[in-house]
Amino acid sequence: MKKWSFSLILVLLITLSVLGEVYVIPVKGTIDYGVSGFVQRVMRNAEKNRADLVVMEIDTLGGLVDAALEVRDVVMRTDLPVITYVTGRAWSAGALIALSGDELYMVSGSSIGSAETRPKEEKIISALRREFKATAEARGKDGLIAEAMVDADVEIPGLVEKGKILNLTAKEAQEYKISEGTIDNLASLLELKGLAKEPLVTEEPLGAEKFARFLTDPVVSSLLLSIGFLGIILEFFTAGWGVAGTVGLMSLVLFFGGRYLSGLAGLEQFILFLAGLLLLGLEIFVIPGFGVAGILGIAGIFTSIIMSFNNLNQAVWVLIAAIALTALILKLLWKRLKKAPLMKKIVLDTSLDEQKGYTVVSDKLSKLEGKTGVTLTVMRPSGLIEVDGKRISAQTSGDFLPKDVLVKVIEVRGNRVVVEESKEEGTK
Repeated sequence: MKKWSFSLILVLLITLSVLGEVYVIPVKGTIDYGVSGFVQRVMRNAEKNRADLVVMEIDTLGGLVDAALEVRDVVMRTDLPVITYVTGRAWSAGALIALSGDELYMVSGSSIGSAETRPKEEKIISALRREFKATAEARGKDGLIAEAMVDADVEIPGLVEKGKILNLTAKEAQEYKISEGTIDNLASLLELKGLAKEPLVTEEPLGAEKFARFLTDPVVSSLLLSIGFLGIILEFFTAGWGVAGTVGLMSLVLFFGGRYLSGLAGLEQFILFLAGLLLLGLEIFVIPGFGVAGILGIAGIFTSIIMSFNNLNQAVWVLIAAIALTALILKLLWKRLKKAPLMKKIVLDTSLDEQKGYTVVSDKLSKLEGKTGVTLTVMRPSGLIEVDGKRISAQTSGDFLPKDVLVKVIEVRGNRVVVEESKEEGTK
């Protein structure tokens, strides 16, 4: 009895070791870096567990070309057999993924194609057209049909005329040998491949992957950047550290955090952003004038944001949207911001009347040209100077000067007094 039991267990173990698994990867919604990261993770697991087959269920209107290329490369390079299975639409970036499988099957009523680029630039169209052709040909399919999905200049008699982008129904795809066949559902596909009895492993994105996909959406990215910019700018206008700065910083953490989770950025991008922010703060509050620190700060901020994108065009558009939204909200808040402590340091709001010792009458000012005075405030580049015991509103030619510096009046035009730092030694 014991021998019989042992033999039965041994047979079961051998059977289980031989029986493989079928991994099912849903590729649905917008194709973005969250999708490419998810597919790469599942493919690693499937390879580690030596799956018998990977089925990629596709239903998408498209998305980012760079993300689709990452998925395509993973599928093309794996040693595992991969079947792409279109359940609805495989349009745009989704069409490239569908063509990358060892075999392609489609459900009746589904379609594939419509991969026209945005923007419609020749270099982009040419590059993507070649990617589609190379992918199709590598899988034994007609490369010209694949090109017609991208380029409206491709004409195939009886299928697509010049000026139209190709989109194939499931029946047409089978007829022109783009797909291997039309099926009813996943069960019929597995039955066709003789794998109906093998265990299914249906993977879904992890919570972190779903969150990362949300954060890296171009619209959400623009909003996070805009809120981040607004929060930090508003914090500059208030004393101490408050709600605006905290909200702004958290928005920026979410922006870079989402890209970190998606594998688009590392901690170095966030550190570069903070360094740029620090330099800009030093330029505004500590260092007189606007020079190297300010320029490096701005460069660091924008460089860190651009580096967190794989696609330069997308980075530029996200930045433009964020800056435009930030500028619009700042314009709406301008009346309140003018009363903030920072503006009192930057903008001259003192009443210049003679009772307080000021004079701005043009005939008197004309006599000041060539005279030497001293700055009473920081010149940014406008400020107050004192000449012959009189307080005068003046400005430099663009230079920022600190307080208590000797200056010389070099030009008087109407009520406009222009000064430069005097070469004479000494200060007030």
